[in-house]
Amino acid sequence: MIVSYYKIAGLPPFSQDKRTLPTSFAIEEFCNTLVDYISMGHFEIYDALIVRYEMNGKLCPGEFELIIPQISETSSILLYFTDKYSELSDLLLNEFDSDLSILMGGLDQRFELENKLIAALSEQVTQTA
Repeated sequence: MIVSYYKIAGLPPFSQDKRTLPTSFAIEEFCNTLVDYISMGHFEIYDALIVRYEMNGKLCPGEFELIIPQISETSSILLYFTDKYSELSDLLLNEFDSDLSILMGGLDQRFELENKLIAALSEQVTQTA
C-alpha cells in the first residue's frame, strides 16, 4: 500500500514532473488497491486472527476490541477517497493533491493502529507460551 501511495503521489523514487497529475488509469488502479487493502483487513485478516485465538482456547486481548473500531473509522477516510476518485472529472482533479494528503493521514493512522494490534496479539502469544 505504501509503494502504491508513493507512486500515485509522485514521491521518490517514483517522482515525476510536479506539475502533472497521475493518469486516470493510475488513479483507478490505486483506488482498486486501496479497496483491496481495506477489504482484506476487515474481511480476512482480522477475522482470521479472532478465529485463531478462539481455536486455541484464548481470548483476544482487550486492546483488540478497542483497536478494531478505530481501524474501521479510518476506513471512512480511505473509502471517501476511492468513492470520490473512482469516477474522475476535471473539477475533482483540482482537489487531488489535498485529498491525497488527507488520505495519507488516514493511512498513517491506520498503519499505527495495525501495528498496535500486531503488538497486542504478539504480547498475548508471548505471555501464554
